[in-house]
Amino acid sequence: MSVNEGPFRAKSSARLPVVGETGLLATIAAAFLIFHILAMILMQATAGVATPTQEAARPSSYD
Repeated sequence: MSVNEGPFRAKSSARLPVVGETGLLATIAAAFLIFHILAMILMQATAGVATPTQEAARPSSYD
């Protein structure tokens, strides 16, 4: 009995349908849009956090 025969053969017939190239590209585009929107929301949320100005963050070399 080869590997392709026997009880494992019945399980392989219940595979997921093959997604075409258009479906794959649409899925990637949708995921990109979701991540882009989440990144914009996170950037707006962190923009309200106080950050030090350049002068305050610069070490003083004249001390």
